[in-house]
Amino acid sequence: MIDLHAHVLPALDDGPRTADESLVFLRRAEQDGIHALAAVVHANDARFNVEKDPYCQTFDDLERILRERGLGIRLLTAMEVRVGPGLVEGFLEGRFLPLANTRYACIELPTNDFPIDTCDNIQRLKTAGFRVALMHPETNRSLRRHPDLVERIVALGAVGIASAGSVLGQMGPEVERLSMDLMEAGLVQTVGSGTHSADRRPVRLSAVRELLYRRFGDEEVHWMMEEVPRMLLSDQPIVLRARQPLGWQRWVAARR
Repeated sequence: MIDLHAHVLPALDDGPRTADESLVFLRRAEQDGIHALAAVVHANDARFNVEKDPYCQTFDDLERILRERGLGIRLLTAMEVRVGPGLVEGFLEGRFLPLANTRYACIELPTNDFPIDTCDNIQRLKTAGFRVALMHPETNRSLRRHPDLVERIVALGAVGIASAGSVLGQMGPEVERLSMDLMEAGLVQTVGSGTHSADRRPVRLSAVRELLYRRFGDEEVHWMMEEVPRMLLSDQPIVLRARQPLGWQRWVAARR
């Protein structure tokens, strides 16, 4: 599997504090069946605004350590950029790094509101030649209250990447419910771990895969967990597709 959302670089944001902590997580990620991982950091954020140069240095250092320790997992570059002033300009000027040198700009919404210029920023990124990956949209409270906002984002073609903790119910029932609603609406097309350490929100993509299999079936799981990540890394456009659950009996079984 490919994990498109993992805060694994040490001492940059709210991820691991040391390289040793990063290695613990990466070993567990390999055990969970992950062979490639987007090492994201927060950017354009009031609390964590990681810049390109320290990001690249830390990324290179961790890659070197992985080779020295014999780990086979592959790291991919990406910044998770908060929607706000300077978003589009940062990508255009090369200060923000898209996913793995593709045209996919990874952006995130604040938790408590929906910035009024969000859709305009998505359109501006598209006009500038970027594609948009919207990270963990299910955690945004405004999307829970205003389904019309979901329709607007879907119409713009942004590819939603939910977090494993949301899908598995670790972020509360409302977030869990919205993650499923957004999958059915066609906004969320895949799931990343969203992990920040080996112990705090640990990687559990294998558990997500099993749950989604029971809810949507094998064809949809293959699309969401295999095809979409591969297409993102190949810089291919994603056609958003809605999906329907298989039935309440199998959903109940998935919760056990």
